[in-house]
This record gives sequence, structure tokens and C-alpha cells, in this order.
Amino acid sequence: MGKIYDVITPQAIGSFWEASALTREPYFGESKFPNRKKLGLQLSWIKGAKNAPVMLMPSALDAKVIPVSRQGFEMPTAKIPFFKNSRLLDENMILQYNAFVEYNPSMAETIAENILNDEKDLLSYAALTREVLRMQALTTGAISIASNGQVISYDYQVPSENKKTPTVKWDVAASADPIADINAWILDVESKKGVKISEMLINSVTLSYIQKAAAVKNLMFANVTNQPAAASRTRTIEFLKEETGLDVYVYDKGYDNNGTFTKFVADGTVVLMPSEPLGNTWMCVTPEESELGGEGSAASVKVVDGGVAITMYKENDSVTKAVKVSEMVLPSFEMADCVIIASVKTGG
Repeated sequence: MGKIYDVITPQAIGSFWEASALTREPYFGESKFPNRKKLGLQLSWIKGAKNAPVMLMPSALDAKVIPVSRQGFEMPTAKIPFFKNSRLLDENMILQYNAFVEYNPSMAETIAENILNDEKDLLSYAALTREVLRMQALTTGAISIASNGQVISYDYQVPSENKKTPTVKWDVAASADPIADINAWILDVESKKGVKISEMLINSVTLSYIQKAAAVKNLMFANVTNQPAAASRTRTIEFLKEETGLDVYVYDKGYDNNGTFTKFVADGTVVLMPSEPLGNTWMCVTPEESELGGEGSAASVKVVDGGVAITMYKENDSVTKAVKVSEMVLPSFEMADCVIIASVKTGG
């Protein structure tokens, strides 16, 4: 094995991350907002009014063609935000590595793997950042993040008529009717937009409201004298598919938000959507990728995940090196008009 900085490089950290990502359960938002790369700092995307299709107009032979107006397209523009964090290589681990590399290569290799695993955390934070942005857009129709003196705020202009509230909130088990609400919302959007709503996203707390709703149990157990207090989780998901035609995704992942666990999908939030991707997660070229890592540069750079830069450089006041992970990222939401966002919890 070589010296520590021949072993711990941006390329090695990137390869270690990519190998570990093969066994990582993907985030929900990755399929709905796949990563794409772009140049520049501005993000513009075509957002259509997605009306139902119309027929061509009949015409006599040799008659002049009748122009058709475009159906409410607009091009929102936003500045792509910049995220970065760094971490010093663990000096204690480096000393251990140097002590073992000549006499116990196997132990030195274990230490190097521990260092790589430690630095890999920065890449997991970058992946989490992308999911926070995607899921805020999907579940609220906007992005709002305030941290490190910076405020990021974007409104994707989900139509107000697509933001639903049931007459009776679903946590009122005796009188709520979740299935009737879902079917009414689907019919409303499908009849206006000509899209197929085929997926529902909720968390386990919201699913429990459906399990306990008397209207749901009355349908599920129509011929049962003594109904259970709540339908089973598995049977409820199957029954929702039968009655609404929706594939139900129960997503309980979340993240540490300043010491508080924050769910990607809040309790009482319901998202109904088409099965196809709803937008893209746009990755911009970072300053590190653009300016560093070339010939004569004091830093080395490796790009992973379509736009995340891993940069290693020497600290001026330390004998060690730092690893910085940076990304410029923002989701677009071209299908914002075709998503239903409902708030079904009392007080929500």
C-alpha cells in the first residue's frame, strides 16, 4: 500500500461511495425527479397548463390553415442554489495508518476503509439535500430552507384547485370518508388535465387514519358483525388499490433537522400523482468542478452523482488535508399542474 494521500483521494472516495450506493435503498424522490446536468446558474423550465387534448379543426380542401394557440405555457426561472460542506481527514486515523502500513498492511487497509467511510458521510449529506428539496416541492408545492445565513425559497405554482382539503378531516374516524374524497379529487384533476392519476404517497400515520375510518371499514367488512378497531395495514393498502386504482406508497423516511426528526411526508399530507417522472433534479457545474483539479491546481476533484464535486486540498494551518463536497442543485417541476396535494389532518 502507498502513502495515505495516495490511498485517500477524491477518486477513491467517489468509488467507495458509488459502490456503497449500489446497496442503498433509493429515496422516493429519485424516481420522480431524476438527476440531470446543466451549465449555467439559472434554471428555466417549460411548465404547461396540461389541458386535455383537443381535436384538429375540420377544413375544406385548399382552405387556409387555422392557427391554434398554445395552451398556457410559461417558463419559470430560478437561480440554482449552492451547497457545500467540508471535513478534515481524521489525523488520529492517519497516524494509525502510517504506523501500520509498513508492518501490518491488513490493518492499514482497514484504517483506510474507515477513513473512506468517514468521508463518505459528506456524500450522503449531499444526497439527503437533494431529497429534501425534491420532497418539499412534491409535498408542499414549494421549497423553503433557511440555514447558514442563507434563505432558499421557490414556489412551483401548483394550482390552488389542486390543493385539497376534505370536508371531514381523516383523523375524525367516525365520519371521514377517505376513499370518496380520493376518488372525487382524482376525477376533478383528470377531467381538467387529461392525465392519469395512478399513485398515492402518504406516511404511516396518514395510513392509520384510513385504517380506522368507519366508512372504509364499512366497505371492507360489510358482512362482518364485529368490525375490528382498525383494518390491517396490508389489507387497507390492497383495498385502496381496489377502490381507487392507485398504487399506494407509504414513505416514512426523514432526516435530522436541527435536532428534530422531520419526515419527508408530513402526517396528514396526501399526494396523488401520475406514475411518470414529475420533473428533474438539475445539477449545475460547481465552481470546484469548473476551476479546480486541473494541471497545476493545489486541489484534486472527482465528480459523482451527475454533479457532486469531491475536492481534496491542504489546509494552511494543519498538517492534514480537507475533503469538501459541493453541489449546485434545484428540482424542476414540469408536472406541477398534474399533482394533487391534500391536507387531511385536523389542524394541518
